[in-house]
Amino acid sequence: MKPTQQLLPHGRILRYTFHERATHWVAAISYIYLLLTGLAFWSPWLFWIAVLLGGGQISRMLHPWAGLIFTGAVLYMAVLWARQMRMTDTDKA
Repeated sequence: MKPTQQLLPHGRILRYTFHERATHWVAAISYIYLLLTGLAFWSPWLFWIAVLLGGGQISRMLHPWAGLIFTGAVLYMAVLWARQMRMTDTDKA
């Protein structure tokens, strides 16, 4: 995104586009789902979490798919922000 595209009315600056925010939220929600179902599978004491998320069989089926969604979202964010993460001469100074 060009610096002129980041300017908004009243002197505000657009930090992230809607597309970047949506990708980030997809990664965040899938991470939370993976965390909760992983805890449910890890300990019998926490299996009630899987019941809340649709049952043990549904959670077991969706867990790998959520992992693929999370991995895809994180890789896509890295591609989106790769140009902005490069070291420039100004950074080195």
